Amino acid sequence: MRERPLASTRITRAELACWAALLVAIGFAPASPAAAQKLFKYRDANGVWVFTDRQPDTGAYEEQKLERTFERPEVRLFRRTTDTGVSLVAQNAYYAPVEVAYKITSASNVAADVPRSGLTTLAPRSTSELVVVKKADPNAAMRFETELQHLIGDPHAQHRPERPYRLPYALSTSVPVSQAFPNAITHKDPSSQYAIDFVMPIGTGVYAARAGTVVEVASDFYDAGLDPVVDGPRANIVRVLHD
Repeated sequence: MRERPLASTRITRAELACWAALLVAIGFAPASPAAAQKLFKYRDANGVWVFTDRQPDTGAYEEQKLERTFERPEVRLFRRTTDTGVSLVAQNAYYAPVEVAYKITSASNVAADVPRSGLTTLAPRSTSELVVVKKADPNAAMRFETELQHLIGDPHAQHRPERPYRLPYALSTSVPVSQAFPNAITHKDPSSQYAIDFVMPIGTGVYAARAGTVVEVASDFYDAGLDPVVDGPRANIVRVLHD
C-alpha cells in the first residue's frame, strides 16, 4: 500500500522544511530506465482469456513486450529572465495538487528582500511563479542555487469521507498487518509514517480504499529486498487522488 492519502493528510511546514528526503537543484533526476515489461496471454481451463505479467508454468501462451506510453509525473523548475531579475517558475506535471517548497542557497548579489525559502500548493497540471530573484547591485553579476522539494496532495483539503474506507482486499477475506503506526520498521519519513502494510500472497487483487482518479502508476520492478537505499525507490505503486 502507498503511504500518504493524497488529499486528506496535512503535511506541515516543518516536515517540508526539514529537507530530509530529497533535495534536487533545478528539477528532478529521472529514474533509472527499466526493462520493457512483458505481457502473457492465454486461455485458462474454462476457456477464458487471461492477461498477466507472469509467465504461465504450463500450456500454450502468447507473449509480447509492453513499452511505456505515459509521461512520468514530476515537478519541474525553470528560470526565466525578467526586467527586474530572474523568475523561478514551478511546473506541476501531476494530475493532482502538489505542495512545493523551494530554497535559495549559495546566493551572491541577491537583494536582501528576496525570500530565501517558500512554500506553496500547485493545482494539477499547472504552472506558477514561486519568486522573482532580484540583484542587490544592478551592475554586478548575480549567482544563486535553488533546491526544490515536493509532496503530492493539498494540505488544506478537508477530510470528510461520506462513508468508512473499504479495506484494500476482497470482502469476506482477511490478511495480517505487518507494520502500522506508531511502529516504524521502514516507515521512517513523513510521507510513510501513517502507512499500513498488509501481507498478501503474490497475485492478490488490491482495491482502492474509495473512489478516485489514478494519477501515477509504476509497475516495472520484480525484485525484492530490505535495503532502503537500493530497494526503497524501486516500489511498484498505484497512486489514487481522492476527493
